[in-house]
Amino acid sequence: YLSLTQVAAFLDGTLSPVPERHVAITIDDGWDSGFHIARPLLKKYGFKAVLMLVPSSQAWKRRISWSAARQMEAEGFEFGSHSQEHSKLFRPNKRESPAAYKERLRKELENSRQTMERELGHPVTTLAYPYGGFNPVVESAARKAGYRLIFTVTRGAVQKGDEPLRLKRIMLAGQPDLKLFQRFL
Repeated sequence: YLSLTQVAAFLDGTLSPVPERHVAITIDDGWDSGFHIARPLLKKYGFKAVLMLVPSSQAWKRRISWSAARQMEAEGFEFGSHSQEHSKLFRPNKRESPAAYKERLRKELENSRQTMERELGHPVTTLAYPYGGFNPVVESAARKAGYRLIFTVTRGAVQKGDEPLRLKRIMLAGQPDLKLFQRFL
């Protein structure tokens, strides 16, 4: 498993030595299954993960609580933002002016980071774009909000030198075909 610090070092070529078989596991949306199901399984096999949280949803049922998140961090898990409200950042809402769209992006990205930093007690500089969607305006807003590593849903493996604000992933959802996943790996 690669930590977020190791992913950043891998991208800029300073991770040495690079583990022979390396993977960074990300889990989006902050559902409590990340705590109750993924966490025990990952721990059993010696892995950790980065869970992407939606701070405004922490009061909803079936979401990872802040106390559970802090417990997971103490166990070596990491957290990133998945925006404040999980809205479609990649396009303006109907009848949303360009200025209102930019302000919504600012709030979605900055408020999420600030809430997480307050609750977890440390800087949060990783984001997974909700729905994987982004555009140059979103990317600029994310950079201004202080994010340094950003995951998309563009399929593929991360390579040295890749743009850290457009990191690819191999997505698994529902009942994934394990043979297909093995081919990706």
